[in-house]
Amino acid sequence: MIKCPTCGTEYVAGTMFCENCGTYLVGQGEGGDVSPNPSVSFSGSNLATPAAVAAPTDTPESGQPLPANIDKETPSGTLPLPASIQVPSGPARARRLRLLILNTGRLSNWLPDGEVLIGRTDRANGIFPQVDLDPEGGYEAGVSRKHALITRQDEVFYIKDLGSVNGSFLNKQRLAPETPQPLKDGDELRLGNIVMKVVLESN
Repeated sequence: MIKCPTCGTEYVAGTMFCENCGTYLVGQGEGGDVSPNPSVSFSGSNLATPAAVAAPTDTPESGQPLPANIDKETPSGTLPLPASIQVPSGPARARRLRLLILNTGRLSNWLPDGEVLIGRTDRANGIFPQVDLDPEGGYEAGVSRKHALITRQDEVFYIKDLGSVNGSFLNKQRLAPETPQPLKDGDELRLGNIVMKVVLESN
């Protein structure tokens, strides 16, 4: 039997708490002494800091050299990317580009190198876009005479809105005027109410 040192109530050996006063009885021996509970201090002296952590050495305490596959130069805060995370690739490179006009199903010729104007013909003012959307009803569809411009730089094609009245949209996102955006195969391009699909031919 063990006796509670606080109230004197007796219990079977192995009882953890006194039901009468709540005293902790673990460690209580037959002689009535309770082993004091170890105190844990969380003062700053007990907390490890980065400065207190020893840097790895070539030879640990065992006297054996570190394995060759341990990189001692790798910063402790740097972790490799998980295999599931894909690093975004750069803009799509292509040799040629043409447009499939979804309103009518017309597929343009491969566009020439250099700047390619998309819009509507205006003979009186000498405007002759390489991609003329008049056959698709460009005027009624809200296409400007000089609506957008396609350029090619370092094998990457870019689309730029020329400040059109009804705007240019790439994959349903309106383009800021005079701000080129890269094109990739399958992109949806909408000028006014004319919708086109970008077709790229890779190198």
